[in-house]
Amino acid sequence: MKLLVIIMDGQGRIHVESSRAPDLRRRELSRATGMAEILFCAASQAPESTDRLIAHLKARLDQTDFPDRAHVRRLALWLVHIKPMARGWLGSPIRKARVLRMVIGSRHRFNDWLISGKGAA
Repeated sequence: MKLLVIIMDGQGRIHVESSRAPDLRRRELSRATGMAEILFCAASQAPESTDRLIAHLKARLDQTDFPDRAHVRRLALWLVHIKPMARGWLGSPIRKARVLRMVIGSRHRFNDWLISGKGAA
């Protein structure tokens, strides 16, 4: 099984790859550039293949000019863990619409409550 791995090399370039041995890949990049750091490494929980995740992640990272470590980690965590869990939890589009209505409705009720003055302490 291949793991999704994101490595930042010594020149600041970000490598998004799938690898069976992420630490060996980090060592190869470290020899070539002086240093390398694994920013993220995980097995994909998403139903889609690791290659599709890598393509999606590269496309998202290309949209930002200078992605920092925290941004890369948050994006990878979102794509690999949180989004598939939410997709499984919400399930059908009808359930998604119901949850969205509940969230939006509760927000409007809270704002109305604050505006009415009942929320003032």
